[in-house]
Amino acid sequence: MSDKGWGPIVLFDKVKVHWGLTDEEAKRILPDHTNHERLRAVLRIAADVNALFMDGEAEREWLRTPGPHMAVSPLSAMMSEVDDDVFRVKQLAALLSGR
Repeated sequence: MSDKGWGPIVLFDKVKVHWGLTDEEAKRILPDHTNHERLRAVLRIAADVNALFMDGEAEREWLRTPGPHMAVSPLSAMMSEVDDDVFRVKQLAALLSGR
C-alpha cells in the first residue's frame, strides 16, 4: 500500500493546507513517512492547537511565533531533525489546550 493513501498521511496533507505550510516546511516536519511516532505527534499537535484556538489564522500565528515557553517558534521546533523537539511541541500544545 502506498503511503499517500494511508489515513494519517491524508490527514497530514490536510494539516499542511490548514496551516499554510510550504512543501519544504512539510517535508522538514515529516521527512520520513515511515516515522509513525513523529506523524502521530504532529497530528496530535494539530488537534490540540485546533481545540485551543478554533481559528485557523490564530493557529498559524501561534505556530510561527516564538513564545514564552520556547526560544523558537513551534513550527521551527517541529521542523527540527530531532524528534524530541516535536514531542516538546506536542507536550506544550497539550498543556495549553488542557487535553
